[in-house]
Parts: sequence; structure tokens; C-alpha cells
Amino acid sequence: MQSANETYLGLDLSHAKANDNWENFSELLDSTPRGNFGNLALHFLSKEILPPVKGSLRWNKNSSLASVELAKGVLKYSSPQSEIRALVEGQMLTRKTYATEMGFSFGESTKILATGGASANRSILQVVSDVFNAPVYTQKTTEAALVGAAYRAKYVLSVARSREAPCGDGKGAVSAPGPYYDFIAGLLPHSVTRVCDPSKDSEQIYGAMEERYRAMVSFMMEQQD
Repeated sequence: MQSANETYLGLDLSHAKANDNWENFSELLDSTPRGNFGNLALHFLSKEILPPVKGSLRWNKNSSLASVELAKGVLKYSSPQSEIRALVEGQMLTRKTYATEMGFSFGESTKILATGGASANRSILQVVSDVFNAPVYTQKTTEAALVGAAYRAKYVLSVARSREAPCGDGKGAVSAPGPYYDFIAGLLPHSVTRVCDPSKDSEQIYGAMEERYRAMVSFMMEQQD
């Protein structure tokens, strides 16, 4: 997935477009439609494991893999509104795409628990809800960006123990933990608030954008080979 550095780069770029004002940032983000008129931006500060690329690429509605020139995209967008939404949607599509490739299945029962500082921004959370086509929840404590990693680590440790893997604690094997959600259900915070629901056309819009995202990544990979 993306590193913290890349996320900070993205927020810095977008925040600069909003004159370092989060209220202005939200207004600019909200002023653009879902799908952003075909504008989508990917920014990778350093080479990642997934995707294994570095650099920036901005596509508009005319960009495609039909030719190298079209695939190169544009240097910048005509407005800060487009720049901000292109980056935020690109960040969320990255997360959804690689969660899918790692085996995560999205469906009617999917729920998103947003943590970290950005979980206080309703405009960003609406993009999350739309891209993932799932309701978004928050908890009272916003600065908890690593909580998901902690849940996953606890689950993996339990799986390892059930397979009698050497965990070094001398406790031996335990029964298999079962499905991931069932395992962490008792660990989830009970005081969560449903803050966003996906728009009715989210799946239609972002399903197509996910394909464009994959095309952009493939072009970036080709340019770095």
C-alpha cells in the first residue's frame, strides 16, 4: 500500500491548492462532481511495493493508453478544485485496488472504519464512502491510524499459533481463529458513528475509474522499466 510519506505529499499538494486552509480545502473538494470530469492524478513520492512506481501522472478525460502521447497525460489541471479531487480520488482508488488484489471482497456488508487525522474531514470521508461504495464510520479518537494494522497483526499471530508456527512464547498451538471480521468483532470500538453513505451512482462511476487507475499504473511501470 502507500507509505505515510506519499500520503503526506498528497495532502501537502492539495492543502497548498487550498491556501493552507482545511475549510477551503473541503469547499473546493465538494465543488467538484464524483469522477472529476475524467481527471485523475497519481502521486508517488518514493517507489512503493504496491504499486512499484515513483513519480506523478495526471490524466484528463482524453488521456488513455491509445498512444504514448495520450498516456503522458497533462502537467496540471485548470483549477485547484480539479487538482484536489483528482488527488484524493487517486489515493482512495489505490487503496481499494490493492485491497482487492490482496483478496479483500467488497459487498453489501462492507463497512469502513476511518481513523487518523483525516477522519475528521467529512468531505474526504464522503470520497472514501463513494470509492469503496460502503458506509463510513468514525470513532471518538481520530488519531488512531495504526489500529487496523494492530488488528491484522493480532489476527495473523493467532493464525500462526493455530498452525503450530514457532511464535517464541511457549504457549503452543491454539484453535484456528476463523474469518477475520469475526475475529476482530469483539475488538472493534462500540462507540462508532455512521458519518457517510455512498452515493447511488458510486459503483458505476468508480468502477470505470478503477480501470483507468490500473491503466495509469501500468503506464508508469512501463516508463520506469
